[in-house]
Amino acid sequence: MSWLPIGGLALERWFRPASFRLSWAGLAVGLGASLAAIGLWAIPALVATHGEYYRVGIGRHVICRSFNVMEGHGAQNRLGYCVTFPLYFITFFLSFFPWALGAPSALRRWWAVHRQDTHGWYLIVQAALVFGVFSLVRTKLPHYTLPALPCLALWLGLQTAEAVGSARRLARGVLAMTALTLAVTLGVFSAARSHLIAANLWREVSPHARPEMELAAVGFNEPSLVWEFGQKITNYVEYLPAEKAASFLARPGPRVLVLPTAQARGG
Repeated sequence: MSWLPIGGLALERWFRPASFRLSWAGLAVGLGASLAAIGLWAIPALVATHGEYYRVGIGRHVICRSFNVMEGHGAQNRLGYCVTFPLYFITFFLSFFPWALGAPSALRRWWAVHRQDTHGWYLIVQAALVFGVFSLVRTKLPHYTLPALPCLALWLGLQTAEAVGSARRLARGVLAMTALTLAVTLGVFSAARSHLIAANLWREVSPHARPEMELAAVGFNEPSLVWEFGQKITNYVEYLPAEKAASFLARPGPRVLVLPTAQARGG
């Protein structure tokens, strides 16, 4: 994901070579600075985890998510994959609400003059690249396209800045979205948390939890398990097939195993 801006620069240079200048020296300096910033935390992470950061963080959560459906977030068959291909172009109207409501009309007006707008064209190309790449990825979650939203926000701001009353409408929209976000975060989410499986499991386990405990789950892959149990348990979560549950429990030392209710009752 962090390299997609380079793809946007390359596409803009390809589409508009006469109006978009790309300095190779500047690109080299930018790449070097990016690699240095990444290395400051990535190298210690690799050392501290004995290479697990690359295997899990890159191998599982980047490569595997790109070519496989993980944790049920996506369609398993080809037909479902094709049907869900435009998913992000639909969820955009929720993730960029309420500003997304004005985007289609702004796009129609802008398209008539897009050949004269190099900066606006770059912002649209960069956002479209993010949407296109994550539409191809097999695992799909609504937040994957969030990196495109700053580009769209800048583009939409440029289109509406000259409109009469735009500052007043922007202020009203910001206030309304702030109030709505606070209401959902503090009200709806707080009320819903008591009904979440992982939160209920953690309430049962937390009095007995210790940092060195091992944690595994069978048939439950929700990230909320990591968020809840990570408050005290420092080990990675192991996701096990049912046939390995008994061997996990037979290991020495304290451990927690999350099982489906039917399997737990069946012994």
